[in-house]
Amino acid sequence: MVLLASLLAYVPAATTTAAEAIALPLPGGQAVRIIQGYNGASHRGRSQYGLDLVLADGSTSGAEVVSPIEGSVSWAQGPGAGNGCMAIAFRDGGYSITLCHVLFHRAYRGGESIARGQSLGTVGPAGSVGNNGTPHVHLELHRGGQSSSPVPFSPPDGLPLEGVALSASGAYNEHSRREPIVSTNRPGGGAVLAASTLPGRAERTVAAAAPSSQAGRGQPSASTAAAGTPASTRVAVVRGTESCLNVREGPSTGASLLGCLPEGTSVTIVDGPTRGGAFDWYRIERARSPDKGGWVVGQYLD
Repeated sequence: MVLLASLLAYVPAATTTAAEAIALPLPGGQAVRIIQGYNGASHRGRSQYGLDLVLADGSTSGAEVVSPIEGSVSWAQGPGAGNGCMAIAFRDGGYSITLCHVLFHRAYRGGESIARGQSLGTVGPAGSVGNNGTPHVHLELHRGGQSSSPVPFSPPDGLPLEGVALSASGAYNEHSRREPIVSTNRPGGGAVLAASTLPGRAERTVAAAAPSSQAGRGQPSASTAAAGTPASTRVAVVRGTESCLNVREGPSTGASLLGCLPEGTSVTIVDGPTRGGAFDWYRIERARSPDKGGWVVGQYLD
C-alpha cells in the first residue's frame, strides 16, 4: 500500500509539471489555428507530428514568436538562415520542442537558458525562412533533446499543447479542422532576455535591428502611444534593446548605418511611421543633437 501510494504521488507530479510547461509559441490571449497537422504533405519522417500554426485573425506575418517552454537551446540556426529553426530541450531533458520559419532576433548558443514566454524572433514573411509562401510557425515535440524522436502532442507518448491532447489517430490533417486554441503564453511586447544569458554586444545589436512585432498586437507602439500628437512634438525613449538601437540613413535594414543609440536615449520623432520591409520606421532626432538623426524601428521607442 505504501509503495502504491508512492508511485501514484510520483508519476503524476512529473507529468503535470511538463504538461503545464507547453504553451503555444505566440503571445498570450491570441487565437491560434492549425493549418497543417500530423502527416501532412510536408510533415514526414522526423516532422510527422508537426503542426503549422497561424493567428486566427490573419496577422501572422511579422508576429512575435515566444518560447513555449522553459529549457535550454539544443541547437539553432542563425537569424534569417535556413528554415529558421531552433530546438529547445526541457530542463530534465525528457522532451524537446522544435520551432521553424522564425526570423530570430539574434544568434542563440547551444546550452543557453531560455525562459517560457521569452521573445525569440518574429514570424518570417511569405517566401522567407523556408515557409513555402505562407507565414506560419512550425512546431514539433520530441523525446530527448535532439529533434530525432517525434511524438504527438498527446499522452501517453507525448504531452498536451495548452492542455489540449492532439491524438495521433484519425484522418490526415484532422487537427487543422478543430476550433482555434487560445494561447496562455505571456503577452507580447518585446525581447525578453534572462540576465544570466545576455549575449555579447554584437549579438545585442542584431537583436535591436530585428524587433518583434508589437504594433497592432495590443501593446503601445510609438504611433499608438502618441496618437493625435503632431509628429514634430513627439518625444520617445529608447527601450528594450539591452544595448543600443541602430540608426540608419533610410527606413530599411539595408540602409547605411549611422550609429547606435544607447538604451535610455531621449529622441524626438520628426517623421513616420513609414513601412520598410517587415517593420514600421520613424525618423528621429536626438535631444540636443539634431545632427544625429536618422531612421529607427518603432518597436524600440517608448
